[in-house]
Amino acid sequence: MHATLYTEPFLRFLDIISRGKREQRQAIALLSEEAQELFDVSFEAMTKLAYGSPSPIRAHIALMALVRVLWNLAPIELFSQMSPNFRQLASRAIDERLNIATGNQELIRDLALVFKRLRSYHRHGRNTTSFNSSSSTQIEILKEQNWRCAHCLFPFEEDLDLYASEEDSVVIDNSSKKEDEVRLDITYRKPELDHIIPHLLGGDDPANWQILCRSCNAGKSDAISGLSRHFSHISVRTSDLSEFNPAKRFAVIADYRSAIQNLPILKTNEFLRVFLKNPMGFMNIENLYCKPA
Repeated sequence: MHATLYTEPFLRFLDIISRGKREQRQAIALLSEEAQELFDVSFEAMTKLAYGSPSPIRAHIALMALVRVLWNLAPIELFSQMSPNFRQLASRAIDERLNIATGNQELIRDLALVFKRLRSYHRHGRNTTSFNSSSSTQIEILKEQNWRCAHCLFPFEEDLDLYASEEDSVVIDNSSKKEDEVRLDITYRKPELDHIIPHLLGGDDPANWQILCRSCNAGKSDAISGLSRHFSHISVRTSDLSEFNPAKRFAVIADYRSAIQNLPILKTNEFLRVFLKNPMGFMNIENLYCKPA
């Protein structure tokens, strides 16, 4: 595919991961209808080639492709030099790899910032960041989320100390199972701090944080690795059809959230649950749907 296919969506993607607000990052992470506009051309090309028709879930493929473009822009000097000049390396990459005239200072600044994060991650790894109920910043984010998981909207108990017992497999979730609802063997609800855009790209600051329940956080990680497996040389596992796992749960909820304009106002005990369309069918994505209940 021609390089210019990705240029515009990539530049807008770079702008958001370097300087964007939390709601912009969340829109990209969920690939909502608004965020899909960022990927119009590459989204259509990639998903039609791979699946025959676009779908919000499949849009993650386009996002992964744009991240891959970013990786390919990083020069070897970024990791080999003792004290690299990030702005100089960014300017050269823009000129040589993106075929964009040099001199766009905002673009150079954005790419230099991401280059700096990549180098730090390469040299030092990721700093451990976990949910801290004593952190006023993290509690403020939880309040902005109405004390709910940012993904499945499960309502957390305000006594957050209760969730410490989940380390001993004592699940804090008193909701009863609905008819045709599909659940994980164990759904953990402990609040966890999540980086909306991966840490090495989006940084470790409140603009890139959200609070997820433990099962949504695990599902997000599993969904990304599942996409990587789908496009590797490893065969698709039979469990991808027969088992319900955190990755499927995350993807089905993401599909629902990306397909609607505005989330409905939920009752106190409601949150987003996953159901089978055909109770006799497989546990594959096409036979699962999400709704508030």
